Amino acid sequence: MKPILITNFTKYDLRAVEAFIQKYNFIGVYAVIEADAFTDDVVKMVTRYALNVIIPVQCTEKGMQSIQAIDKRNAGFAERITSVSASKLTFLRESTNENESSSIITLALNYPNNDVIVINSTTSTYSSYFDERETVQKYANAVGGEMRIDWLHDLARNFEVINYGVLKNIGIIDSMSM
Repeated sequence: MKPILITNFTKYDLRAVEAFIQKYNFIGVYAVIEADAFTDDVVKMVTRYALNVIIPVQCTEKGMQSIQAIDKRNAGFAERITSVSASKLTFLRESTNENESSSIITLALNYPNNDVIVINSTTSTYSSYFDERETVQKYANAVGGEMRIDWLHDLARNFEVINYGVLKNIGIIDSMSM
């Protein structure tokens, strides 16, 4: 069986998600947690439930989904990502229409102990996924270094995805006695 991945919840759902994980004894599951929702409560869940956190980011310095911009919105974000064991925190980067392989390389070099998952665009029919992959591999070969980058087309190929938002919307979560 593939590992379980919980998606589609906000920081306002954290208590209910924690109860959901506890009720079904989901120890060691993965959860996609938006960077703005990565709080001290999530860090506690990492320790308490061996939660594996996947945080969507685009790069380290430019754009709204950069680590620098996120740290401005979510004070202490940069410190929290370094306080969590590298084996428990993975960055998720979705390819866009523009080849931004330098962003992937920078992310991997700035956080060498964390994995970076790169996926094909989920919103566009065209993305630079394959161009980025080729460029990053050429760079890694040229410098002779190994970067912790996993090239996945889609998270559903590697995980059993549980859409928490859908379960909540159809009433399965609310009807559970937590």
